[in-house]
Amino acid sequence: MNFSIEDTIYYLKNDLAESLERNFVGLAKKKDRGRDDRDIHRQMILHQISNVIIVCRFALERDIPEENFDDFVVVMKVFKKKMKQLHKYNFEIPQDIHQAIRMIERPSDFD
Repeated sequence: MNFSIEDTIYYLKNDLAESLERNFVGLAKKKDRGRDDRDIHRQMILHQISNVIIVCRFALERDIPEENFDDFVVVMKVFKKKMKQLHKYNFEIPQDIHQAIRMIERPSDFD
C-alpha cells in the first residue's frame, strides 16, 4: 500500500493526538500524587517531540555520507566542554593563547 506525503502526515498527526490524549490522562493522574506542573508540562513536550518523526523517502534514496566515529566523539566532547563553560561563565573561555587570538579576530554578531 502506497501512501502520499499528505496521508503519512495525516496519520502521524492522528497517532500523535491519540498518544498525547492517553499520556495527558496518565500524567494528570500522577499530578494528583503531588507532581509539579512544570515537570508534567516538560514530559508532555518531550513526548510530543519524540513521537513526531517524518522521513522523506527521497532523501533516504540518495547516498548518505558516512561519518568517522572518532571524529564524532571528539566533536561531542568539545561541544560538552563548551556547553559547561557557557553554563558556568556565560561566555566562551579560551583554553590557550591560540584560541584567545582566534576569538578576538573572529567577527562579532554585535558589529
